[in-house]
Amino acid sequence: VQLAASLARATKERVLLVDGDMRSPDVHRVLQIPSSPGLADVLAGESTFEDAAASGWRENVDVLPAGRLRGVPHMLVGGNTLQDVLARARASYRFVVIDTPGGHTALSRAAHGRADLIVTPMNDSFVDFDMLGVVDPVTLDLVKPSLYALTVWEARKAKAVSSGRSLDWVVLRNR
Repeated sequence: VQLAASLARATKERVLLVDGDMRSPDVHRVLQIPSSPGLADVLAGESTFEDAAASGWRENVDVLPAGRLRGVPHMLVGGNTLQDVLARARASYRFVVIDTPGGHTALSRAAHGRADLIVTPMNDSFVDFDMLGVVDPVTLDLVKPSLYALTVWEARKAKAVSSGRSLDWVVLRNR
C-alpha cells in the first residue's frame, strides 16, 4: 500500500494497486474499501476490469481488491485471463503494484513473470530467511537457494530472454 502511494506521490503518475492475495486478502480492509468486485471476479468473468478497479483511494492511485474467491485461486490465473488483466492495467497505469501471497503460488509465479521489479519484505526471523535460501543454523552459510529464490531466478532469466529487459529483485526489512 505504501509503495503504491509513494510512487503516485513522487511521480504524479497513475498507479494501480492489485490485491493478488485472494486466499487472505487485506488491502480492502486496510484501505476501508469494498472487497468486491475485484481480481477474482474479473478472472472468473463476473466483472469487468474497469468496474473492479476502484478509483479515488488516493490521488493517482486506483485499487483492484482481491474480490470474492469461489474455488481455488490457481484455477483462475491459468490461461490468458490474467495476462489480459495485466495488459489492460499496463495500458492504463504507469505503475502496477501487485501484492501477492508470500509463497510459491500460481499468482505469485504469474506476477513475477511479468514484473519489472520484485520487492520482498522480510522480518528478522529464520522463517523469513527461508524464503531466500536454506541456511546452516550453526555456520549461517547458505546451503542452497530456496524454491522462492529459484522462482525469482527463473523469472529473471525468462524476462531477459523474452524481452531483453531486466527484472530487479529487492529484499527489504519489513518494519
